[in-house]
Amino acid sequence: MKRVSCCFLILLLIFGLCACTERRVAEPLSTAAPAAEATSAPAAAPTAESTPETTPEPEAVELALRVEKNGGDVLPHVADGRIITATDLFVGDTLTVASADGSDIAALYLLWDAYPGEVQIETPGGRVQTVAGGRLHSLIRLEEPSPSLTLRRVNGEKNQPLCELSAYTAGSLPAEVQDWRNLADGEADILLFPAHADDEFVFFGGILPYYAGELGYKLQVCWMTYHEEDFVRNHELLNALWKSGCVYYPVINFASEDVKINSVQTAMVYYPFESWVEFQVEQLRRYQPLVVVGHDEQGEYGHGAHILASLTLEQAVVDAADGEKFPASAEKYGLWDTPKTYIHLFGDEPTCLDAALPLSAFGGKTMRDVAIDCYLEHDSQVHSSRYTVYDSSSPYDAFRFGLFRSLVGRDSERDDLFEHLDLSRPKSQTVEAAEENISGTPVSDAAGLLAIAADPRGSYTLTADIDMSGVEWMPFAFCGELDGRGHSIRNLSVRRCGAEKSVTVDGNLKEYDTLGAGLFSYTEGAYIHDLNLTALRIRIETAENCFAASFAGCFADTRFENCAAEGCVELISSGIMVGVGGIAGFGRGEFRHCRSSMTLIHRDRSYAARCEQFTGGIFACGHSELTNCTVDIRGYTSCHGYVHDGGLVGMEYQYYDRENHVIRYYTGNTISGFIEFFEHNEDRRAYCDGFVGENLLWSVNYASGNASTFERRETNDYSTELLPENYDSLWEGFE
Repeated sequence: MKRVSCCFLILLLIFGLCACTERRVAEPLSTAAPAAEATSAPAAAPTAESTPETTPEPEAVELALRVEKNGGDVLPHVADGRIITATDLFVGDTLTVASADGSDIAALYLLWDAYPGEVQIETPGGRVQTVAGGRLHSLIRLEEPSPSLTLRRVNGEKNQPLCELSAYTAGSLPAEVQDWRNLADGEADILLFPAHADDEFVFFGGILPYYAGELGYKLQVCWMTYHEEDFVRNHELLNALWKSGCVYYPVINFASEDVKINSVQTAMVYYPFESWVEFQVEQLRRYQPLVVVGHDEQGEYGHGAHILASLTLEQAVVDAADGEKFPASAEKYGLWDTPKTYIHLFGDEPTCLDAALPLSAFGGKTMRDVAIDCYLEHDSQVHSSRYTVYDSSSPYDAFRFGLFRSLVGRDSERDDLFEHLDLSRPKSQTVEAAEENISGTPVSDAAGLLAIAADPRGSYTLTADIDMSGVEWMPFAFCGELDGRGHSIRNLSVRRCGAEKSVTVDGNLKEYDTLGAGLFSYTEGAYIHDLNLTALRIRIETAENCFAASFAGCFADTRFENCAAEGCVELISSGIMVGVGGIAGFGRGEFRHCRSSMTLIHRDRSYAARCEQFTGGIFACGHSELTNCTVDIRGYTSCHGYVHDGGLVGMEYQYYDRENHVIRYYTGNTISGFIEFFEHNEDRRAYCDGFVGENLLWSVNYASGNASTFERRETNDYSTELLPENYDSLWEGFE
């Protein structure tokens, strides 16, 4: 009995040893691209008892290959590790690929010198696998590993050079093999718009290695130009992008071939402003990023394509949320209002990434060191330019970005582009939660708006649309921040000027004490943004000098951004220094993405005063910067003095600090409508033009990307005041 038990135990031992030494057969690799990761809170860690033991995946081995073209010519240079050698493949051509030692080929890695169409792979067993084209660097995982296969071109351009082919056994592929994914629509955390290959590191520094490589954020890069002639740059682009930790295949604007550009004017000849806006709008709507980043407005070192890419992006983030703009992409992807837009080097309160931050995903190298390593992949540029990845010691600082536009408040810590955004929540909840971040005093009704006068230096945020019907509004001076959050103030009626007087200056530098009327009488050092004034009516009658406009009668060092006005402003005056404006009256500052659809009326009641009269669709008179503003003006000017009227600006000149002359730029503005006027005096000048009525001392450059269908309508009939045909209906119920 004991002998039987021993034999039985021996048999069990032998069986167990056989089971342990049985050869593990590798499962075929999947051809499906990895699914986009869900942005969610991490799951709780499993207990020690429940943690299964895992067997590390073996490393794949690169195979020596024999490659024949069309069953005849042997092509050793296709697998020689050098992209400068290539073989031409036409539709129908085949490559027979066999491993030298008979090992199964589990994956092919193809590098093309032209964007390929579809290819088919057939194994000796008759298994056919069709692979979509579109990637210069393409990893193909075989559904049926085999020691040999046939690759056939199915469609695409007439000639598609294949510059490199390599093959691997099953297992973990080398890090340099690029296994690109396609980012799903609506899934981007961050979208980056460099103009050329290498800009993504020279000017955007650590964004890629930090947010993609270190943090694993879903980062999509969209290049604004395509390197057709210098094709090696496209390979360098992909190598650098992959090295940074980005796994999503980039978008290339194939409609814009890279050419030598000296100025933004030249850039607009090759790349029409509207076409670049349309391309960027489509990407914003498609990927719906929480953060988008673009080039410096000054083009870093003045490069025209960089300037254009910045200006068009500033327009695109507004248009992407407008259903009337580019309806094809709106229908395909829907609308998107990007929560945060950053521009390289923008503004005086930058958000700065830490260039010296060690990144664990890159062995503890600093953010800047990793960015430099990635930049060095652009070998053709490294050896032909003087640039590198700059830190805060340089004016090109690649880690400094200004918050150009925000739906979620201003940055306070200013060390992270995702401040106020919580990626652990679904995107819709992330945006909703971020919008709850109110940086200023919340204003939700007429009473809250009136209360601003008690503390005009404070910061205020609208949390709802506000109807001002029946409210008597008295304009006041404002020196703080008013964030409209895209809300509207409706039915604001203004009948009086503010109590404050400011100093205005005519073209001869003569000073005048002047009243102001509008939402505010006067602003200084203010920031007013993302605010709409609709059904606005301002009607001022005064014998004093006065400027009337929708947002501010007079302004100094004020920034108006994403402000819109719709309604009517009328000034009935007998003063000397007088004017009306679509957004603002007299002053200096900055206007970005402002929209004015206004009826502007000036009625001069004094023959003796010989007034200096100014009308402008954005502002009436002064020295300001205008970027991507839109004007639809209906102007009526009855003047017995001197007219300075413009669809965009009445008169532009630098009236302060004249020794340090500053050129202002008007870029990307669109003007439509008309001004009907008369100038009733013997010394007639009658300045009226679509852009600037009078450009005094040539203090403004408005040659870049502006478009006008403005109509100048001058009359010599001084017997009546000029008024719109629907004048009475404009003021119905106003008194």
